[in-house]
Amino acid sequence: MPVSVHTPVDWSRIKFYKPSDFKHPEKLDHSVVYGLDRLAFVIGNPALVLSDYRVDSKFADSMHKWGRAIDFTYPGIDSTEVLGIIRNQKLFSGFGVYVNAKGVVSFHADTRTDRSPESPATWGAQKGLNQSEWTYTSLRSIVDKYLATAVPSLALLIMLGFGLYLYLKEA
Repeated sequence: MPVSVHTPVDWSRIKFYKPSDFKHPEKLDHSVVYGLDRLAFVIGNPALVLSDYRVDSKFADSMHKWGRAIDFTYPGIDSTEVLGIIRNQKLFSGFGVYVNAKGVVSFHADTRTDRSPESPATWGAQKGLNQSEWTYTSLRSIVDKYLATAVPSLALLIMLGFGLYLYLKEA
């Protein structure tokens, strides 16, 4: 996956975050921090950053390894609203939603160089009660699978809401 040269963050241009909000601020590319800052501006407050630069990803092409990905959550804010803003603002070239076994929703956003904000890579993931691994899939396949079986789970309903939004928007 082609990745452009790392460009450091000019923290004087960032309004909602400071370097101490990140584990590895010196390794982050400006593009992902600027996108996250713009998202905070639109929503009205900053996200809780869960993960940024890391090399321990099981995926060889992880944008976290390049400092171009951030995982975060917005406690108390409707996840479909956050995802709609991410999509409509065209802030990132890749984003996904993760739901753990307790129904906690978190987000991944990245600035991969092989996609654009107009045509982003999107996906969903979930972790079941007895699973030790995340199950990754496309949002479209989540919609296709769970609309047919109508699984009554809050976590799945959140994913379905966003999946249905993207499914209908792409149709």
